[in-house]
Amino acid sequence: GADKELIEDVKIFDLYQGSNLPEGKKSIAIQLKIQPYNETLKDKDIEMVMGKVVSAIGKRLSGELRS
Repeated sequence: GADKELIEDVKIFDLYQGSNLPEGKKSIAIQLKIQPYNETLKDKDIEMVMGKVVSAIGKRLSGELRS
């Protein structure tokens, strides 16, 4: 549901579980490699993909974007 054809790779590069987070919560930082094949993406296109990724994580894992 998050434009899988554009996402070439996903890596977790940081995992934090500590006193600054609510009990049972983790902070996970991910890196996405987005590789379009037909055209150069504009900022709005990248923001749309990122919005879909955040939404999918929210629905499947009850995750949320940290502010």
